[in-house]
Amino acid sequence: MQNLRKRAKHLHAVKHKLKTRFQKEYISLLKQTSNKVQTPLSVGDIVLISFDNKKRVDWPLAKIVEIYKGRDGVSRVARLKTQSGELIRPIQRVCRLETSGKIAEIMREPITTRRGRTIKS
Repeated sequence: MQNLRKRAKHLHAVKHKLKTRFQKEYISLLKQTSNKVQTPLSVGDIVLISFDNKKRVDWPLAKIVEIYKGRDGVSRVARLKTQSGELIRPIQRVCRLETSGKIAEIMREPITTRRGRTIKS
C-alpha cells in the first residue's frame, strides 16, 4: 500500500513538472507576435485565451468550437472548449498558436502500442 502511494505521488509530480515545462518552453514560443497579415481564425484552431491578470505562461489552451460573426460579416466572438468546459470570448482575447498542417496530420493517424493495440485519438 505504501509503495502505491509513493508511485501515485511520483506520477503526480512528474505530470506537474511536464505541464509547467511545456507551458514555459513550448507554448510561449508558439504565440504569433509578427505584424504580418494573419489568416482569420477558423473552427478547430488551437488558441491561448488571454487574461490581463495572468502571465502568458498561465493562459489556458482552448480549441475553437464555433465562431460568431457580426452584422458586417467579420468574426467577433468565438465559443472555446477548454479542459474545464466551454466559454465564449471575444476574438481580440484569443491568440492563435502557430501550428503546421503536419502536426494535425500526425494527430489523426492511429496510435499503436508496443503490443499492437490501437489507441483512439
